[in-house]
Amino acid sequence: MRYRDLAETWDLPGGRLKVAEGLEEGLEREVKEEVGLRIENIKNVLEIKTVFRNQNEHIVRVTYICSAYDGEVQLSEEHTSASWIRREELLGLQYKDEMLRDTLRKYLDRYR
Repeated sequence: MRYRDLAETWDLPGGRLKVAEGLEEGLEREVKEEVGLRIENIKNVLEIKTVFRNQNEHIVRVTYICSAYDGEVQLSEEHTSASWIRREELLGLQYKDEMLRDTLRKYLDRYR
């Protein structure tokens, strides 16, 4: 999906957890909010990586592999477009950050 303010870059659905929310619960909520899909088969944590840390905040990116099973793509107001992308095209896109490209490269290496 593409963000309104970053029209030339791609990202995956996700976001921050609410207080006392579990990781998978937060993933399900964020995917539903951002693209209108319900997900299942939340099985593999692909990567856990610290994105940012200072004395007041510690942001960790947890990337999962899952499947959509219900709904049609309906973007939130913060996004302008979404697309299903073939595996072989993943690394040719421009992403919001290089950390995501590295994670996708690991996914492709692991699940060839």
